[in-house]
Amino acid sequence: MNPKYKKMLQGCLSLAVAATILVPIESAQASTLWTGTANYGNAGTVDGDEDTVGPFNQYHFGSGVILTSPLTNPTVGDTISGWFQSSVESHKLQSSGQTVSAPNLNTSGSGNGYELTLVSNFSFQVTNIDAFGNVSFGNAQGTSSLYFDTTPDYSFALDSGFDNGNLLLTGTINGGNGVLTSFGIGAGQYSLNLSGVFGSYNSAVYNPGIDGANALFSLNANSSPLIAAVSSVQGNPVAGGFVATTTGTLTLTAVPVPAAVWLFGSALVGLTSIARRKVLVA
Repeated sequence: MNPKYKKMLQGCLSLAVAATILVPIESAQASTLWTGTANYGNAGTVDGDEDTVGPFNQYHFGSGVILTSPLTNPTVGDTISGWFQSSVESHKLQSSGQTVSAPNLNTSGSGNGYELTLVSNFSFQVTNIDAFGNVSFGNAQGTSSLYFDTTPDYSFALDSGFDNGNLLLTGTINGGNGVLTSFGIGAGQYSLNLSGVFGSYNSAVYNPGIDGANALFSLNANSSPLIAAVSSVQGNPVAGGFVATTTGTLTLTAVPVPAAVWLFGSALVGLTSIARRKVLVA
């Protein structure tokens, strides 16, 4: 492993998806905020227009996309897959709520400056289907990574540019559960909790060192121009799957939270508003 990447970075991520509104989910894990700087000029391959940003302790993400495989007529033992990708929109100092200057951070995915992008993939199994048709999930696993790229090129429409560049943070998903609950005719609620740990961070970029992170993602599952433009997520066609747009935050912490409490899920999706197509091809 590159010697720049060291120490354990434990964290907590939560995703909330709503059919028409963003729904915040509060983390139950208490931790001390990390406050420091990120010198992206030390990220690896650079071209001189990178910023040193700080003090800050929170990444804010712009629009992103999540895709899961379909849940049509599920049976116990079925494996459900999911893919997620987004980009950092700004850095913030949580105590003041102020946006911290990062003049060369690119939020459009083209042009000058640099970009920060997040990608995750995960899977889980159907563990139970009760008499009311509620579907439970478990045995979650997967990965999540934050990248720095000196050439802004991410594209949701082209499904590219999210996992290239230099790795800043990376980790694994190693547990979790969820449920799909029916209510009314033609509607439902989809919730998912995935837990895990960040495995490493780039110590040349962050000062002081980071020991953890808490994240909250709110997803909007209504039809949007972004969803309409997306045909695949991380190479996985959206046909037949469930697709949602996202926003969210990643708050860095200075005190480790307990192992296996990186809450990646807790997603609420109005199924009637999720874009659906006929077949999902792996």
